[in-house]
Amino acid sequence: MTGPCFVDANVFVYARDARVASKRARAEQWIAHLWQEHAGRTSVQVLSEYYAVATRKLTPRVPSGEVWEDVEELFSWRPQPVDEALLKRGQERFNIYCAVCHGADGYGNGPVNARALELSEGTWTAAASLHTDLVRGRPVGQLYNTINNGIRTMPAYGSQIPVADRWAIVGYVRALQRAGHAKDSVLTADEKSKLVEVAP
Repeated sequence: MTGPCFVDANVFVYARDARVASKRARAEQWIAHLWQEHAGRTSVQVLSEYYAVATRKLTPRVPSGEVWEDVEELFSWRPQPVDEALLKRGQERFNIYCAVCHGADGYGNGPVNARALELSEGTWTAAASLHTDLVRGRPVGQLYNTINNGIRTMPAYGSQIPVADRWAIVGYVRALQRAGHAKDSVLTADEKSKLVEVAP
């Protein structure tokens, strides 16, 4: 293995999962190798997902203090921060490459998709909504891989979109998903007063 290697949340989770010894051993071995070679890379999103899964979903759950120690150590891998600049770049790239099929809001209602469905030629596979439970449940590494390599009839964009921009798009997709499924309990009274009712 040469050069930096991105590690998704699943690998960190496997390294903490006592249920499957072979996966745990392999994940631990790989992470140790990346530490030694200074080749590991990750993102803040991945670390957030790892923390949530390890402390809430694993059986048995890993104590939050132990997982937080892992996260603090992994910050030495200089994870890509999810900040306003990244999300703006992601929105810009999403609108160029993704919105034509998935729609600006990510619900699969882009103009190319709408026109293809209107033609009803039987060869078009409808663009997926990015807001389904299935897509929202995918790790960020899987979303990145879909952009890079394509999925089913969606083409690969790896040759057109640089690595940093792929991650920016993933960050923006996560922001779209959170916005589309936000609970009003997280809003302040002032923010709630600015909401506009939209007719169905």
